[in-house]
Amino acid sequence: MKYRYPTWICLFVTALAFSQVSDDRLATLKQTADSLYDSQASYHLSLQVFLELDSLLRDDPSSDLALYTKSRIAKNYNAIDNTDKAIAYSKDNLLRSEQAANAYYQTDALLNLVVSYTLKREFDTAMDYYEQSQQLMRRHYSDSLNMDAKNALAFLNIVNGDTDQAIVNYQKALELATKLKAHRLKNKIAANLSYCYMNKEQYDQAIAIGKRALAESSINNFSPKYIIPSNIGSSYQLLKQYDSALYYFEMSHRLASDSGVKLHIATADYDIGSFYFDQGMPEKAIPYFMQSYALSDSIESYPAIARASRSLSHAYEQQGDYRNSLRFLKKHQIIEDTLAERSKQKKLEEFQTKYATKEKEEQILILDKENAQKAAIIQQKEYQRTLLWTIFTSIVLLLGFGMWGWHRMNKKKLLSKQENLRYKSIIETEQKERKRIAQDLHDSLGQTISAIRMQAASLTLPEDQEPAHGKLIKQVDHAYDELRNISHNIMPDTLIKLGLVPAIRELVTELTVDNMLKIELQAEEPVQHLSEDESVNLFRIVQEILSNTIKHAQATLVNVILENNNKHFALRISDNGKGMDPNTIDVSKGLGWKNIVSRATLISAKMDVKSQPDHGTTISILL
Repeated sequence: MKYRYPTWICLFVTALAFSQVSDDRLATLKQTADSLYDSQASYHLSLQVFLELDSLLRDDPSSDLALYTKSRIAKNYNAIDNTDKAIAYSKDNLLRSEQAANAYYQTDALLNLVVSYTLKREFDTAMDYYEQSQQLMRRHYSDSLNMDAKNALAFLNIVNGDTDQAIVNYQKALELATKLKAHRLKNKIAANLSYCYMNKEQYDQAIAIGKRALAESSINNFSPKYIIPSNIGSSYQLLKQYDSALYYFEMSHRLASDSGVKLHIATADYDIGSFYFDQGMPEKAIPYFMQSYALSDSIESYPAIARASRSLSHAYEQQGDYRNSLRFLKKHQIIEDTLAERSKQKKLEEFQTKYATKEKEEQILILDKENAQKAAIIQQKEYQRTLLWTIFTSIVLLLGFGMWGWHRMNKKKLLSKQENLRYKSIIETEQKERKRIAQDLHDSLGQTISAIRMQAASLTLPEDQEPAHGKLIKQVDHAYDELRNISHNIMPDTLIKLGLVPAIRELVTELTVDNMLKIELQAEEPVQHLSEDESVNLFRIVQEILSNTIKHAQATLVNVILENNNKHFALRISDNGKGMDPNTIDVSKGLGWKNIVSRATLISAKMDVKSQPDHGTTISILL
C-alpha cells in the first residue's frame, strides 16, 4: 500500500494549515489534492481535500482557483461514478465562469458534463455539451482544452460502441499530451488506446502502445496506471503467449496494490484468477477470485462482486465442488437482482422527472388548444348553414365507398388469416418435431456414442495396434462432435439452458466468424418474462433475418438490439445494406418472410419494417 501513509501525512499537514489560510497554504492544499488525483492513490481522499479547499474559497467563488477547485471536484465525482454530484458542480461552475466571462473554465465545465452524461449513457445530451464546447473553443482556443475535448469525445465514442472513432480521437489527444508534456494524462490516454486496439483484436498494436507507456512512466519516474499491464497481459493471453501474459498480470497486481485502491486490487486479482481458470487450473484461480470477491464486497462495488461471484461459481464447478458452486451462483443472482432493481429505480426517477416536465408543457398546450377551439367554434357556426348540404351529400358518398372498401378489405383479411393459420400450424409442428429429434439424438444416440468411447478407451491392445486404437477413438470423438452440432442446429442447447440473449450472442459470433460480416449485439440481461415458445420463435426470427441479410442485403454492418422490461420486449435489427421496398413483403413468394411473419403472429408480436433502396433496412419486433 505504497500511497496510504504519505496520503494521510499530507492530509494532516494540510489540516494544520486551515487555521490561518494564506495564498501559499492554498497552493499547497491544491498541490496535495492534485497529487492524490494524478497518482490515483485515492480519488476519495483527493475529493475530500478539494472539498475543504472549496469551503475556504467561498468568499471568492469566481476566482481562477475557486473555478479550478470546482472543476476538479466534478472530475473526482466522475472518477468514483457519482455523476449526479459531478453534474451539479459542473453546472454551478459553468454559471460562475459565464458570469466571470472566463472562457477557459466555461469550456472545461462543458467537457466535464460530456463525461458525466456519457457515464449516464445519455449520449445525445453529452454530444450537445460537446458541440457547445467546440463553439467556445473556436473563439478561445487552448491546446490543453483541445486535449481534454478529444479525450472526452473518445470516451463518448467508446462507450457508444464506436471503437474506430475512439481510436482516432485518443490518438489526437495523445499527440497533444505529448506536446504539452502531460505525462500522467498521456499514460491514462495510452491505457484507453491500448484497450481500444485490444477490443478490435489488434493485440500486437495494443501491446506496443502499452509497453511504450510503461517505458515512458519509468523515464519520467512515476507509477503507471495498473490497467496498462492488465491490457498487455490480456492481449498476450489472447495470443496464447501465456508466460508473458502472467508476467504482465502480476505487474498489474503490484501496481494496483501499491495504489491502495481496493477496486483496482480486486480487478487485478480477478485478471490473474481468470488467467488460471482459462488454463484449466481452478485450484489456483479460486484464491484470486476469492480475494477479488472479498475486496469488492468491502467497498460494495456490486458489478465487481457480481463478476467475482460468477467466476467463483464456474471455478468450483470445474473443480467438481458443486456445493460451493451453487453457493456463489446464488450470491451472483442476488447481486444481479440488486443491480437490476437499482437500474429500474434510476430509470423510474428519470422518467418521473421527464414526465413532470412534459406534463407542464402539455398543460400549456391544452390552454392554447382550448383558446383555439373557442375561436374555431365561433367561426364554425358561421359556415354551418352553408356547408350542411355539402356535408350530407359527402357522407352518403363516403358511406357507399366505405362499404365497398370494407367488403374488399374483409375478404383480404380472411385470406391472410387463413394463410397465417396454415403457417402457424406448420411452425408449431416443426418446433415440436425439432425438440423431439434433438432430445432423442442427445439422450439415445449421444449416450450410445459416449458408451462406445468409454469402452474403446478402456481396451488394452498390443503396442503395434496403438495407432489404430488412437485413430478409432478420434473417429468416435468426431462422431460425437458431429452429433452435438446436428442437435444444436435442430434445437440450440444454449437457448434451452441459458436463454434467449446467450443463444443470440452465440449465433452472432458464429455468423461473424463464418461470413466476415460485422454484427454488433446490444442486449439487456436477463430476459425473465418470456416463455419458452416466445424465446424459441424470437430466436428463429433473428436467425432468419440475419440469414436473409447475409444472402441478399450486401451489408457490411448489422446492429441487433434487444430491449426488455417487465411489460415489453423489443427486438430491432438494422443493416447498412442495399435496402428494399417494404411493400413487396406482402406479395413475397419466399418462405423466409412468411416464416418471420408467421412466427411473429404466433407469439402475438407486432412487426415493423422500414427500408429504402440503398439506405439499409430496420426490422422491429415488439412483444
